[in-house]
Parts: sequence; structure tokens; C-alpha cells
Amino acid sequence: MATAIAVRDGHLVGAQAEIDTGIPLAEACGYQLAVIELLLRRAAIDLALPEPLSAQTTARRAFVMSTECGYVWGEADALHVMGLANIALGERGAARGPLEQAADIRKRIGHKGLAATLESLAAL
Repeated sequence: MATAIAVRDGHLVGAQAEIDTGIPLAEACGYQLAVIELLLRRAAIDLALPEPLSAQTTARRAFVMSTECGYVWGEADALHVMGLANIALGERGAARGPLEQAADIRKRIGHKGLAATLESLAAL
């Protein structure tokens, strides 16, 4: 809740701090899906700051964790952020693969973010 309020109010660094507090707590409790969701929120905030290298690293961690536990929704979200981070880093060619994978998964599972992924692909 504090993270959402901080983001709403434009306090992205504060939102990062809230997430960074929550991740170790979720890990200590064994809440892997919560950790993944927190990592994905952190990556999105990193992109908004902009801190694309941090976003890329964080999204990659979320992707690996999602793959390990079979959380396909998290895989799709992480791939999408990884592609956006590549674009922000000026690595447009490297963005295509993750965005295409994200689009494939999002289409298969009926993900509401499919249009955003397709728009990012079209802009390449």
C-alpha cells in the first residue's frame, strides 16, 4: 500500500525503498510469488526513474524465479520489462527477443498487457 501511494504521489525513490524493505520480508516468509511481484514493481519503477540497467537486472531476477516456479504471468511481465529496459539502454535489437517472447506468452494466457507489448514491438 505504501508503495502504491508513493508511486501515485510521484515519490519513486520512496517507492523503491518500500519495495526494498518488502523483498527480504517476503523471502524470509517463503512467499516466492510476492517476491516476484515486488521485483516486477521495482523494475517498473526503475524504468520510470530512469534506471534501465537496474530495471533489466531486477526483471531478469524476476524472470528466473518465475521460470523456476512455473509462474507464467511473471515470466511474461519480466520479459516485457526486460525488452523495455533494452530499449531504454539503446539496445533496440536486443529488445525484440524478450518482447516477442512476452507477446507470445501474453497472447496464450490472455494477459491484459498484450497490447502494450505489441505496441513496443511495433515501435522497434
